[in-house]
This record gives sequence, C-alpha cells and structure tokens, in this order.
Amino acid sequence: MIALSFGGGRHTTALLLLALKGELPMPDFIVFADTGSEFPETYDYIERHIKPLCEGKIPFYTLKGKAVGYDNLYDWLWHYKNLPGV
Repeated sequence: MIALSFGGGRHTTALLLLALKGELPMPDFIVFADTGSEFPETYDYIERHIKPLCEGKIPFYTLKGKAVGYDNLYDWLWHYKNLPGV
C-alpha cells in the first residue's frame, strides 16, 4: 500500500503529478495533515487544484487533530512559548 503525505507544496505536488502521468507508482490514497495553521492560500490551492485532480482517481483525506484546549498548532505553540521544529 502506498500513501502520499501531502504538504501542499511544490515537492508533493510534483510527486502527485508524476504519479498521475504514470511516471511514478500511483498512491492508494493521499493524506493532508492539517495543523489548523496553514496559510489560507494552501487551503485554497488544495480545494481548487489538488482535490479536483484526485477526484475519481485517488482518495484524498484531511486529518485534523486538536491539541487539548487549542484549535490549532499555532495557539498551542504560543501558549507554551515554543518554536516549531523537527
């Protein structure tokens, strides 16, 4: 089983396009891990361009977690005075 972890950037978009052209193995599904703190343009890009490309070919799933008491990753990091990192 092949999954594509989609981040909304040029690298995962290129992987998706190459798979759709048959130049890479087709993923069984795509997962977008939504932190709740993405740029509005990222959400728009996924809705207007990526999901229509996948429709009928590859299931696209958006996973959205919630840190206890916080709506998004940014609020959690701000509260704990933490910087995002690897």
